[in-house]
Amino acid sequence: MNRAYRKLSLRSVALTLSLSAACVGAGISAHADDTKEHFDKAVALYKEKKSEAALAEFTAARQAFVAAHKDAAEDPNILFWIGFMNLQMQHYADAVEPLEQAIQLSPKSADAHLNLGNVYDGLKRYDDAVREFKKVTDLQPASASAVKQADPWYNLGSVYYKQNRMPESIAAYQKAALLNPKDPYILDGLGFVLLETGDTRGAISAYEKATKIQTDNAGFQFNLGLAWLNQAKKSITKAAADNARTNALAPLGRAVQYAPSSYQDHETYGETLYDLGRDSEAIVQFEKAAQLDPKQYNPAYNAGLAYSQSNQMAKATEAFRKALELKPENSAALHGLALAQSKSNMYDEAAKTYAHITELTPDDQTAWINLAYCLRAKGDTEAEVNALEEALKHGTDPVKTAMVRRSLATYFYKKGDPASITRSQDEFEHSLKDAPDNPEALNGLGLLYQKQKKYDDAIRSFKQAVAVKPNFDDAYNNLGVAYEAKKDPANAKLSYRKALQINPKNALAQKNLERFDKPANPVPHT
Repeated sequence: MNRAYRKLSLRSVALTLSLSAACVGAGISAHADDTKEHFDKAVALYKEKKSEAALAEFTAARQAFVAAHKDAAEDPNILFWIGFMNLQMQHYADAVEPLEQAIQLSPKSADAHLNLGNVYDGLKRYDDAVREFKKVTDLQPASASAVKQADPWYNLGSVYYKQNRMPESIAAYQKAALLNPKDPYILDGLGFVLLETGDTRGAISAYEKATKIQTDNAGFQFNLGLAWLNQAKKSITKAAADNARTNALAPLGRAVQYAPSSYQDHETYGETLYDLGRDSEAIVQFEKAAQLDPKQYNPAYNAGLAYSQSNQMAKATEAFRKALELKPENSAALHGLALAQSKSNMYDEAAKTYAHITELTPDDQTAWINLAYCLRAKGDTEAEVNALEEALKHGTDPVKTAMVRRSLATYFYKKGDPASITRSQDEFEHSLKDAPDNPEALNGLGLLYQKQKKYDDAIRSFKQAVAVKPNFDDAYNNLGVAYEAKKDPANAKLSYRKALQINPKNALAQKNLERFDKPANPVPHT
């Protein structure tokens, strides 16, 4: 699943809620009363969070002021507020003119430059935004609060990131954090960029500081958890990866606690639990995520995986069917459903599902192999062989292809006619080219040689099989039979005893060894 970090945001400021001196001096016309009336009404509406209505009144105040002072410059404070309200409502194009005019009238207003920088950012005029934010850093007096001093650097960090100027972005966030170390949002932004540049440890450190300052912020906790998951991906060993995932659990769990209605938080927490083998806990999170957003495929599919892993095949089947309702021909969900069906001994249904997969993706070798397995379980040998032949045609994985060849070789060996024996040997030999020294293939090849009375070749193959797989009791029994056929009873008995030493329940080896005490039954068993 795509895991999303909290998006970077910029900061803007509201200006002083008053008219400038130009509006309150002696002798202003009657129109000035209109200006103040509209301005005061706009302020009240702004405080009531009625942005559109407030903007209309600020605009009316501007018009009244212009009408009353035809030869005078406009009031910068009204312009600032019109720009700010448009910015707040993301009407970026409409915010440019009033803010640029306001700055011409009051060029040392740091707040106005900050807001104009935000407007340029919204318009993706990033170079202009950088210029404005840098201007703010020059204008801010040393006596300004930590928040005001840090804000332009915070915004610069965000814009530099959008320009892919990562070193400058990091430096800007670090400067903001130095100026205002108690602001968790600055640390969160720093963590974001550090993670994007591959500094996972640095990101974890920044996110941890943010969560300590504001513990109950679900976004900070979620980002910290994702940073640990990123560390897990970078880990070389499984132990290190599991340790990083374990470290991710606590912040992800807190994110779920503080944002219980967040689909994303439940889903990611569930994935992490699943990766750590805590299937029952993962299922709870996947089910909750599915409740929060029933249209999402991932929680249904992941619940199917967790149910399968915990051997709850009926529930796994149900979960995969739900996933397929959302994505009807999704290969992963179809494979999950078919596997759950086969593990439930529902071989007819599983075969139909695998057959459907092969119709959708004929080159899916795994589907052909699993279809063959289900057909074998059904007792449909002819269809099984056809599926294996298709798996051979669509083979891309040498290990899987070798397995298919061994299955075909075994089938033709059992068939027994001369043409089938030739095909069996060909498949065993080809399988050994795909997967050299496979003990089952070597054992099968030995049986073929033995059937052809090529006992030296048979002995060589059986010896190779047990050299690769020392606990291969059947191969030891077959080696004993080959020795016996060569009139070498001593090595035959040693081989039978070795087979029984490995597996005392090997009935064939037991019968073959007993035959030496019962010469009336001279036929060895393979």
